[in-house]
Amino acid sequence: MKAWHTRHYHAPSDDLRQPMDREAAAKFVRLLSDLTLTVANTPARPRWNDTSFFRRFAAPAALGDARPEHPH
Repeated sequence: MKAWHTRHYHAPSDDLRQPMDREAAAKFVRLLSDLTLTVANTPARPRWNDTSFFRRFAAPAALGDARPEHPH
């Protein structure tokens, strides 16, 4: 994988003619599908961990903040 990444990732040779492990791709899609369904069907909304780098970009409602949002 590292050699492919070094030679082909975001290079002209990185195109649809590259060999693909279809079985691995199908497993990955199933994993994403299962994860999406699990998150969507969980009663509680997902929330950012307090130490997450991305937490600073979330809207107050996504943080579970009780303060009302500022009107625009």
